[in-house]
Amino acid sequence: MRLRSFALLSTALVGLGVALTPAAAQAAEKPTEKPRHCVADISASTAKVSCYDSFPVAIAKATGNRVADAPADPQKAKNDSGFTAKINAAAGSSFAPSATVIEIAYEDSYFGGSTWTWTGSGGCQTNPLGNVIYWVNNWDDFSHWWNDEMGSFRNYSSCYSKHYEHAGFQGAALGWDYPERAGLGSLDDEISSMQWS
Repeated sequence: MRLRSFALLSTALVGLGVALTPAAAQAAEKPTEKPRHCVADISASTAKVSCYDSFPVAIAKATGNRVADAPADPQKAKNDSGFTAKINAAAGSSFAPSATVIEIAYEDSYFGGSTWTWTGSGGCQTNPLGNVIYWVNNWDDFSHWWNDEMGSFRNYSSCYSKHYEHAGFQGAALGWDYPERAGLGSLDDEISSMQWS
């Protein structure tokens, strides 16, 4: 079983009263007008967050340039079977194993607005459901704005997800879901932690 050392480290450091700030977290804050597209690699021991004005650039970065032609509109990308096939095929590549898209979160219901792409070191193809291999203990550790802001999501690379109302996998939850949820109901703009299996 692959465990997320970042989540364990962050829990230990928070318990010691040490502040944890992932790289480039300030770049993940909401822009004033146009959508922003952030990518977070949760397979590294230190979380790495990068944000871009362009969805295609964000996806190219998230996949190690294996998907360099994503549609400009994230909503159209979500509905594009060719895009989905490329993202899922990239998960099986050994070229850049740390650049596997496991979920794209959308600011708004029905896959609109800004996006946040979570990447890991591989897909979840051989993992039993409920056996957590990736997690984010507190979205606020990555971005103050994105915490409690998600309205929909689409999973990739055979990963099922579970989304929680509060940090530390507490409160109401949705999941295990695959491949998507167009709306989060009472948890719209309330998600603070998540797990993937």
